[in-house]
Amino acid sequence: LQYHSIGLSDLFGNDFSSSIPSDAMAVWAIYAWLKNKYLSCYVFLIFSTLFHPLGGFLIFFLISVAIVIQAISNKDLVSILKKIAPFILLYFATAGIFIYAIYSRLNDISVDNATFFQIFFVFRNAHHFIPSHFVMRDVILLSPIYLITPILLYKHNKNLALLSLLIVIGCLIYVPAVQIGKMVIFAESQWFKTTAFMKFFAVLGILIGIQKIIPFLKPGKHAKQFLVIVIIGSATWVMIIFPKISIIASQTPYEFPFYKKITPEIDISTLAKQKTPLDALFIVPCSFDELKYYGQRSTYVDFKAITHSKSYIIEWAARFKDIYAIDAQTSEVVSFDAIRLGDENYNKITAERFLQLKNEKGLTHIIVDKNRVLPFNLVASNSEYAIYAL
Repeated sequence: LQYHSIGLSDLFGNDFSSSIPSDAMAVWAIYAWLKNKYLSCYVFLIFSTLFHPLGGFLIFFLISVAIVIQAISNKDLVSILKKIAPFILLYFATAGIFIYAIYSRLNDISVDNATFFQIFFVFRNAHHFIPSHFVMRDVILLSPIYLITPILLYKHNKNLALLSLLIVIGCLIYVPAVQIGKMVIFAESQWFKTTAFMKFFAVLGILIGIQKIIPFLKPGKHAKQFLVIVIIGSATWVMIIFPKISIIASQTPYEFPFYKKITPEIDISTLAKQKTPLDALFIVPCSFDELKYYGQRSTYVDFKAITHSKSYIIEWAARFKDIYAIDAQTSEVVSFDAIRLGDENYNKITAERFLQLKNEKGLTHIIVDKNRVLPFNLVASNSEYAIYAL
């Protein structure tokens, strides 16, 4: 199931983004909850939220609702609320303040919901937020698995079954609210991010079923031996795949200290860092997002790097139109298709237009396809790209 997800949300990734430690903390929070260790659970949730506000808050919400439902079912609501109330207050006094600050920053100016919804949720992030833009083959593959996960887990662990059921119910509410109602408050939840945990729960449920069928995998010394074999096998695979043995070498640029993959984009960004001044202002192809990290240089607009404040988002849309000739407020081409169209439009920019952008926007450098010959000073080039000073 690796590389298959609904809404491009997964527990595993090749880059060390904020979601990775946040999800790790959330997993430990779920484990603590299953062990009825409420203090540990909410402390992990606090740290999860500080790494990734949305990801951490969603798991906080799910666990808290699950605890209340369990308490009502066991007719022990008052007692349970007394136990968890201090920890919920601790969460709101720490992570809650952090979320409030971020949300206040997002709403720094007044923008009508329809405009904000179109630019941010549809044009820029449809692959994360809009169900009709999710990868259909992954929806077909994973939806049945997610729907049966609560059933798979029910006999083994009712808590995980309840958590899974809450995620499924949330998805069923989210789809019409966002797809049909275009409701910003629901879109802001990015509820399908929780399905990253559903895949984890589904695999657990499937493995539990297999364990019951195969005697060798039943709890006991054989299961421990099997676990040791799995760990040794996984470690061996890592040691084989990352030294770049050509037949089976990983083609994904994982961010491990002992593994480094240089792409043409990373290479030209490194050259930009070496050969351009620190205050250089670039424009780059729409799909090019390596310059900020590897080149440590500014760009006039960047599809990937977007600050979550409405004033910035409106300005970002205007700049995107300046460079890539696509109006985020009216375009029917969105998400990854917009990136491809942006690249096509960028490659059509004339030398005269580059100079006009230099005079109007203060641009100093451009990165273009190396096959383009322009009447500017060539700063550096590699197998795919060239840097010109305007």
